[in-house]
Amino acid sequence: MMRLHNIGLSLALVCCASASFAASRQLGVDEAVELALSQNPRLRGATLRQGAAHDAARSVGAHMLPSVHLSEEYQRYKDPFAITFMPGLAPFQVRDVDNNTFVAAVGQPLLGLGHIAEDYLALRDQAAASDANLKAARASLTEAIQAGYLRYFESRALAEIARWSGKELGEQVNQTQARLKAGVLTNADLLRVQVAAANARLQEIGAQSQAEVVRANLLAAIGLDPSDGEIELIEPTSLIANASELPADRAAFDEALNRRPEIARDRLLGKSAEHTKRARWLSLLPEIDGEAAYVRIDGQKFAPPESWFVGVKATWTPWEWGSGFFAARAAGRQAEAAAQDLASERSTVATEVQTSLSQSRAARFAVEVAEKTIAAAQEAYRVTDALVRAGSATTTDLLDAQSALTGARLNLARARYELAIQRVTLARVIGR
Repeated sequence: MMRLHNIGLSLALVCCASASFAASRQLGVDEAVELALSQNPRLRGATLRQGAAHDAARSVGAHMLPSVHLSEEYQRYKDPFAITFMPGLAPFQVRDVDNNTFVAAVGQPLLGLGHIAEDYLALRDQAAASDANLKAARASLTEAIQAGYLRYFESRALAEIARWSGKELGEQVNQTQARLKAGVLTNADLLRVQVAAANARLQEIGAQSQAEVVRANLLAAIGLDPSDGEIELIEPTSLIANASELPADRAAFDEALNRRPEIARDRLLGKSAEHTKRARWLSLLPEIDGEAAYVRIDGQKFAPPESWFVGVKATWTPWEWGSGFFAARAAGRQAEAAAQDLASERSTVATEVQTSLSQSRAARFAVEVAEKTIAAAQEAYRVTDALVRAGSATTTDLLDAQSALTGARLNLARARYELAIQRVTLARVIGR
């Protein structure tokens, strides 16, 4: 009976563990990026604005095609209108009580096609610039998610190092208490070790708190509930293990100029401004349109029931107190400003590429130095611990060695994650 009870208890524990595992959700960095790109509210807003820009361009482009206008006008008068031509004759009714006029007209811009086409090209380039802007936003969001993952696991690694440091110091506290009772050490030695253990605990708590903050911000950026404790983040080992060679400065800059969406956006905005400038100058010319219409009139005796015509219509406003001229000049200055924006963006990209490459090289060098330092720190701590046990070194020496070892571990963890973060940033800066 006891054996059956134990089996039942074991099955219950297995079921509970399975249910807990099923309830948790593991989320890798690639899946997180996909979710963020599809759910992030700001990115969705940018996508909608992109669609609006393309629709606006299509709307203006449609004005280059023939347009059809239909109108139907019904009028009911109080009395019919009649004219008496000679006394004694019956009056001649000119207009009935009910009148109806139907017009079907077709219009086609002729000379105005010039500025309409330029307006369309301007908006088309603006829409293409919105595509590039959306691409830049997607790249920035991808970088933020990947860097957030790395920051989160960096904080967890620092917390784990602080925990192991606290564990080692806890053992030192026990050993110091034993030596204090034996009269080998003083109470001051015990207090120093206890303070060091407390500091290690504070470091662990601070790193854990930082990890929670990074996790909440990361889930919010993805579009998930920051308070959802069932989501388990998976460490991005592929980003940490990235060992690809860093590109040369000139090659990285040339690649960035060809691939960065911000450069493409400003270039397209410059082209759009040039088209707008030409459109404003062309709009100063007269408007000449071709037109054709069919007209049907009921209730009017002196008007033909049906008629149609074809013709040309010209309109021009030769004087409007310089409104059109100043609009054209303003568009020209906007085009010059767009060219300056492109030059400024090129300079910004060059600075970002140089900065990112320098920081990546520094992070890689820091990893190499930290890997060499940690072996020496471990050996120094081992030797100092042995000397303290033999009575040839003091507690202060041991705490210094332990602090150096903890610092070396922290530096190595920070350097590795910082190198991974810099590589993520470099990928975005170059346009990959």
